[in-house]
Amino acid sequence: MMSVFITQGTAQAAATYKAKSTCKIYSKIAKKARTRKVSKGCKVTVYAVKGKWCKVKVGNVKGYMLKSSLTKPAKAKSSGYKTLRSGSSGSSVKRLQAQLAKRGLLSSGAVNGRYGSSTYTAVRKFQMLAGLSVSGTATVATQKKLFASNSKRPKVTLTRWSASEMARIYPKGSLATIVDLNTGRRLRIRRVGGSRHLDVEPAYASDTAVLKKLYGSWSWDSRGVLLIVGGHYIAGAINGMPHGVEISRTNNFDGQFCLHLYGSTTHGSGDSNSAHQRNVRRVYNYFN
Repeated sequence: MMSVFITQGTAQAAATYKAKSTCKIYSKIAKKARTRKVSKGCKVTVYAVKGKWCKVKVGNVKGYMLKSSLTKPAKAKSSGYKTLRSGSSGSSVKRLQAQLAKRGLLSSGAVNGRYGSSTYTAVRKFQMLAGLSVSGTATVATQKKLFASNSKRPKVTLTRWSASEMARIYPKGSLATIVDLNTGRRLRIRRVGGSRHLDVEPAYASDTAVLKKLYGSWSWDSRGVLLIVGGHYIAGAINGMPHGVEISRTNNFDGQFCLHLYGSTTHGSGDSNSAHQRNVRRVYNYFN
């Protein structure tokens, strides 16, 4: 090969291409140039072009490649969604509302093209059920999941406490997720035991940190939560006080905390805790 000088500015500078197929990058344009293999699909930055040659960089290697060995990567297709929030209006909002209504999260009468409180609540419910960040704002990620063909609304149940049924659904040592009704924060939990209600602990230290954010300081106060376990979505309520035994020694939580379901009772008195039962019903009513 004869030496050829490649000038800047004869083509688009610093454009991104990819290798069409397995090819070579040359140290210089000459017969005795050193070469390296470039794999198919590899990212190639092109700085200048002249004739059939390109001045390029592949990773940390600079050199020259044949223009015929490169192709422009396909442009990522736009999702067609844009973030919608309280105060938004128009056809995109109406389309969002229609899909929420189809999923049973919004009444058909609220499909009006105006993003008000009912739409905010419906979006928030969907985010909680779908495992998304809960904000009430219809982000692009939220809309993609909402409009997915396999997107179905899970049924939130008021499941009556049964020690034997819970042993089947949520056996000791296994993991589940709870979602706080007030904030939408999620944490993973591990079942420690429990015969009259569920005794659980944060699964990992990061989950303990979430629980601490919910309570500020450890407390027996009741909070409504959605329990997600084994494909079941169950209305529940928790306290935030470490007590009793534990399984994990590395989750930064000294003990367990209580997770009550509909009809569950306390260990001490064997009575139903009215605050927990109110919150269980509040969670159920929120989704139904």
